[in-house]
Amino acid sequence: MQNKTLKILILSAVFYSFLFQIHGFAADDLSSLKVYPNPVRCYAGESAITFENLTNQTRIQIYTIRGRMLFEKEIESGSLFRWDVKNQYGHNVASGIYVYLVTNRAGGKQSGKLVVQR
Repeated sequence: MQNKTLKILILSAVFYSFLFQIHGFAADDLSSLKVYPNPVRCYAGESAITFENLTNQTRIQIYTIRGRMLFEKEIESGSLFRWDVKNQYGHNVASGIYVYLVTNRAGGKQSGKLVVQR
């Protein structure tokens, strides 16, 4: 019986480890936000930009340098989001410099620049 219990415990640990790697746990605030790869080199096979260490109830917005919003996503829970470098309509954004704004309902805010190379 102990051997069966041990196997169940090991399988449970592996399963939860897998879930953590996929979804992660939400951060407490946005101070540890990571955005990568930056630049994203689509011509070299990179297909997304990762926003990591998000809080619950986070909003990600992507703007052109001129201030036009291209993309917006509300994330209710989880610490990771992968932006596929497409606009709200599913079209690839052009090569260029973009601005991201990440906010949450607690008033946290982080912003920065992204570079997309097609």
